[in-house]
Amino acid sequence: MSMKRRIFIIALFFLILSHSFTQTNNRARKWIDEAKQYIGTPYLYGGMSKNGIDCSGFIHITALNGIQLSLPRTTEALYDWVKIISDAQKEAGDLVFFKTVGSSISHVGLYMGNNQFIHAASSGPNTGVIVSSLSESYWAQRYAGVGRVLEENTLTQNTQTKNTTTSAPKTKSSNQNKKNETQTAKTESSFGFLYNEYIQFEAGISADWSFYNIESIFLSTRGFSAHAFLQTKKFPNNFGLGVDFNYDSFLSVFHIPIYFSLEINPNLKIYTGPVFSLGSARIDEGNNSIDVKAPIYPLFMGISFESDIYNFFGMKGYLFQKINYTYYKTVTNEALSFYNGYRSSLVFKTGLQILL
Repeated sequence: MSMKRRIFIIALFFLILSHSFTQTNNRARKWIDEAKQYIGTPYLYGGMSKNGIDCSGFIHITALNGIQLSLPRTTEALYDWVKIISDAQKEAGDLVFFKTVGSSISHVGLYMGNNQFIHAASSGPNTGVIVSSLSESYWAQRYAGVGRVLEENTLTQNTQTKNTTTSAPKTKSSNQNKKNETQTAKTESSFGFLYNEYIQFEAGISADWSFYNIESIFLSTRGFSAHAFLQTKKFPNNFGLGVDFNYDSFLSVFHIPIYFSLEINPNLKIYTGPVFSLGSARIDEGNNSIDVKAPIYPLFMGISFESDIYNFFGMKGYLFQKINYTYYKTVTNEALSFYNGYRSSLVFKTGLQILL
């Protein structure tokens, strides 16, 4: 083989290699540029817009809009779909995975290079769509690995098919592909029939308690509650409407509070509304009792501290701690003493809410 022919073949090889790398790198850059447009978007479980978005929805929508690549919708399905690579091989456009809840993969971000990644965080030092470093202690402790999406063989295959169709990497079997398609089709709620893009239905139970009894300030049970809740998902503060059914053993009465809520952040809500009572409420004081009633409005308000989303026996849900305050007066419209007001009005509710 002549020297000129050898030089030509070597030059052609490097030209093809350079073109493939540049094309892949350009796709990664376009994806990252699209992702950056979401910075500051609040975290919203199940969301897929700039009004609110979750981690897998963020990866899905930015890949689709940025490079016309349709990826699985859930974090678990993404982890199954990508080709897992060593940490030393990671490049811009790869996906980084984390175990933020227990021992399973529960969070994903888009690697940008220089040890930085962009993601929709529901926990950690900051929340919403942010840029974080893999060196930050919170993320370093929960880092689980990296997966490749933009490989040359996948890229070539995608250019020969429709832009919105994605083939799994060669390392995945056809059975795995079917599994991923099933996972992607699922909604991120426990029961798909009560879920859509704009509304989330929830139901839960709680144990109610307080810090006092008849004789002293001490931990005391107050009964149990059932909760039904409707949460909007694409509106400012994601307002909601809820109704509770509870028996207050301290006041010997059934309560049905109906309340409106506003989301302060993904883990905090405030709420207020009227309470309807079945029976006569009374405060026992040994041999004596005080009959009480609640005014029409405002008579019920509170704050709810909520955990991130977990899996509970195959259902998605979250734990909550509510602090309720109900304003009572005597039946003769006289104000209660501070002590009796405190005893009757302040109730803590610890429970579990399931996404339907």
